[in-house]
Amino acid sequence: MKKIICILLTLIMLMPTVTFGADTSNYEEILSLVKQRFSIDNSYEVFESSTQERYGQTIYSFYWSTKGDNQKNLSVECDQNGIVRNYHSYIRNNEDNFGIKKYTPEQYQKAAQDLADFVNPSLKGKITVNEIDTIDLYGNNVFASLSYVENGVKVREFSGSLSLDANNLSLINYNFSIYKDLKYPTSFIDLETAKQAYKDLFGMELVYEISYKDDVKTPVAKYVLGSNSNQYINAVDGKLYTYSPSYIYNSFSGSADSENLKSEFSEAEMKEITNINGLLSKEQIEKSVKEIKILNIPKDATTYYSNLVKVQGRYVYNLGYEKYNITVDGKTGAVISFNNYSGEGNYKDTPENYAKLLAGKLFEEYKVAETENTLRLQRYVNGVKVLGDTITVSVDKETGILTNYNIAYTDAQFPSVENVITKDEALKIVFENVNYDKIYIAEINQNSISENAVMVYSFENESFYVNPYDGEFVNNFIAKKEIKYNDIENHYAKNQIETLAQYGIGFETDSFNPDNFITQKDFITLLVGAFSGGQNEIYERTFVSAKNYNIIKDSERNDDAFVTRTDALVFLARANGSDKYAQMENIWKCPFKDVTENVGYVCIMYGMGIINGDEKGNFNPEQNITKADSAIVIYNALRK
Repeated sequence: MKKIICILLTLIMLMPTVTFGADTSNYEEILSLVKQRFSIDNSYEVFESSTQERYGQTIYSFYWSTKGDNQKNLSVECDQNGIVRNYHSYIRNNEDNFGIKKYTPEQYQKAAQDLADFVNPSLKGKITVNEIDTIDLYGNNVFASLSYVENGVKVREFSGSLSLDANNLSLINYNFSIYKDLKYPTSFIDLETAKQAYKDLFGMELVYEISYKDDVKTPVAKYVLGSNSNQYINAVDGKLYTYSPSYIYNSFSGSADSENLKSEFSEAEMKEITNINGLLSKEQIEKSVKEIKILNIPKDATTYYSNLVKVQGRYVYNLGYEKYNITVDGKTGAVISFNNYSGEGNYKDTPENYAKLLAGKLFEEYKVAETENTLRLQRYVNGVKVLGDTITVSVDKETGILTNYNIAYTDAQFPSVENVITKDEALKIVFENVNYDKIYIAEINQNSISENAVMVYSFENESFYVNPYDGEFVNNFIAKKEIKYNDIENHYAKNQIETLAQYGIGFETDSFNPDNFITQKDFITLLVGAFSGGQNEIYERTFVSAKNYNIIKDSERNDDAFVTRTDALVFLARANGSDKYAQMENIWKCPFKDVTENVGYVCIMYGMGIINGDEKGNFNPEQNITKADSAIVIYNALRK
């Protein structure tokens, strides 16, 4: 079997020295509680501990381990109130547990909730296990995410996860971020009032987003949410609530093209490219930037690097000096970005004037968006914001010397927005498609946490937009696609087909057609989904995966041909790694009287309990296999 090595994720506990001021008066009480709760015996040879303060609470960290070959260790982090924050148990296990797991998703769900209640019994009913919608064929553990619920409402900042052993349902890892008891508001405005408040305060915003296709920029008009990610409707009074935790940093990334740079060109290539495309030469560029007085680049400054690159269809020069970096349009010589690390220069001006001088006529399309620390201007076309097209300018406040400049400008044809739906119509479409409900926010800053939780209305996800021309709702959030069939309810292979579907092995169709003969394309799709890291919507990719894993050869490809029972075993043997043994000759004693070819494949699969014969003792090797029996064969292989 082609196994993927399961990487055992271990939780590395931070073990700082005892922090001055930490209250350790109940150290022994907490240690005793932890040992009792997790039945920790005296078989561990090493014990260490530490104590620290977090948000006004004392946190105890305990660590047990053994020596020698049979290594095992256990770590627990618990607060002064007996709330477990982290738990990790490790016992060396080299077994790679590949295949269908012992229990169903529902059983793992219940076991995970039972473990969450066991770890923190005082929080039973508040820490909930979110739906386990994915169980991996690979590895020994099943993972579940945790949420904290107060008054039936989730607290966004209080969350965690746990993992349990897939074979015996024991706890492996647990972590949960909860800081202290908060006061939670219980009165709130109703949903319709909240929707109206969102409409009045934010609504939808019509924007142009730049997409890239074949190295060409293409502006696309979209309706997106008018609120920022840190703006909400307060669920208590319906007013604006803004929350920006100090540990979250919002930064401007610079040029919109920065992630699309292609390889730089050699000196010879640069000369040829400049000739063909009518670009300025490197020498002309270096001379021109020194003539731009507002950049304050000394006449005697020399470059330690200069290169020509192509950025989304546009050639630009990058020049590096000891104390300056500059990017320039290769055709026009216009400055795209500039950094001055010297703090020196004679030219001094305001950020807005720098922007006017460097952007030239393009400046007319930009409006001031932010001035607090850095002047940031946003471009508008047809009165619509162009996402990513901004100008940023930073100036030394004391000297007035330009320290940073960057312009992102999309040179493209923008579609008209004259005949689009209204933003109110777009918002109505959003509310019809996305859950908008209450959550609690625990206001956490670097050194403190608020005493009171804030209840707000929030969208379940914000990865969507509305097409302004036809009102189509486009959800970019990719959720797991549930595989369900409407034609297997009373079928003998129902359990096997449904179990494979739980692991994402199957077809995105309403019908499975279990009694139809299976085509090579469909059989390979199931097999790749089971053994080779998942199938793709585009079969060509699935076939490439199958070929890379030596499941099928180019010469064997025949997508619409039916698969015989023997063909199925050959493909399966290649997938699970038994192919080389199956090809050995004169060592097999076949239990089926009608098998004279590919004897090794049949014998191995029979010996593993993957296949059986009919009541007459025949295998019927040349008979076409049905989709139902294909599912049973693959299911049996994954159970071994």
